[in-house]
Amino acid sequence: MVILRKVFRKANAVRKLVVTERIADDETILFVLYFTDFSADRKDALKITTQYAYSKNRMEKLVEGLLEKT
Repeated sequence: MVILRKVFRKANAVRKLVVTERIADDETILFVLYFTDFSADRKDALKITTQYAYSKNRMEKLVEGLLEKT
């Protein structure tokens, strides 16, 4: 389930953050964060970052860090 989705635009760049929450058991990672950064002006136009968190507290810290990039 998607619990957070934010899209940012700056000049020719588009950045998107998506956080999903999965049904957790002892072996499942609860939160998955996807951060995409697209800029047609760059040599590598698309950059994708995936991060994982077992707790809500850790997920919030990862989101905070990724949003600082915007």
